[in-house]
Amino acid sequence: MKRGGSAQKRGAYFFVIDAFLAASILSFTLVLLFTLFIDEPNIEQGFVYAHDYLNFLTTTEIRDFRHDDINDLITKGHITNTRLTLSEQVLIFYEEMGVLPGREYNITMLLAAAAESLPPTIAINVSLREKPDQVWKTLLFDQPPHTDTIRMTHLTARSVEYAVKNQDQLVGPYILEVDIWS
Repeated sequence: MKRGGSAQKRGAYFFVIDAFLAASILSFTLVLLFTLFIDEPNIEQGFVYAHDYLNFLTTTEIRDFRHDDINDLITKGHITNTRLTLSEQVLIFYEEMGVLPGREYNITMLLAAAAESLPPTIAINVSLREKPDQVWKTLLFDQPPHTDTIRMTHLTARSVEYAVKNQDQLVGPYILEVDIWS
């Protein structure tokens, strides 16, 4: 009889040790699960920046945008109609690139002035496509981030844009793309 009791005690000890081991593995797993989570990038912020910048380009008239570089372009006669939006003026400069030298610089100045309000951790590209199915696009402006942060999220905002030059010439339509890395 004594022999059977000690076998039961030994089985009980193994059961307690087994239960303790299972509880410790479970608690260790739960601690790891709730403390070492993967940080998911916030894409909403980049989405807002991309669409706000595109909206700013397509709705802000040149006369309402105060910047020294823009005033220089007006003074030098590169911009003649201040009732155009920033994107319309970019399209007109783009059309004139093959005819008048230096228009690339004007596009860069215009888009850089508009991008000054973006945070320094944002990288931005502005480009044009002439057709929706066109694989390549013309890069108009590229602003890398001012910090050494790693870009994790890439978002693109697109808009079909056109402009009227000299009240009788249609420029476009083009697909204006804003790429944001945040």
